[in-house]
Amino acid sequence: MAGRLYAYHDDDRAPWGYSMTLPRPDGSGDGSLDRRIVCALAILTLGYLLPWAVAAVRRRDDAGAIGLINLLSGWTVVGWFVSLAMALRRTSAD
Repeated sequence: MAGRLYAYHDDDRAPWGYSMTLPRPDGSGDGSLDRRIVCALAILTLGYLLPWAVAAVRRRDDAGAIGLINLLSGWTVVGWFVSLAMALRRTSAD
């Protein structure tokens, strides 16, 4: 039956027939997402969550609050530095 869409394909296409990969800007290659972009996004994500990770490693009681502040306001540079300062400040037990 011509024109019928099937649920499964053997050629890495989505069920609706479109490719699941992003095209490369220069038009070369297989169209998969560039490895450098993926690595850069991973590094940026780790840097963004650094204040929460520092608080978690230091076993801070307010690590959840620091993580929430980091998540919600870390995109502003001021919010990121505030959450980093909270993660690095001394507690009474230190």
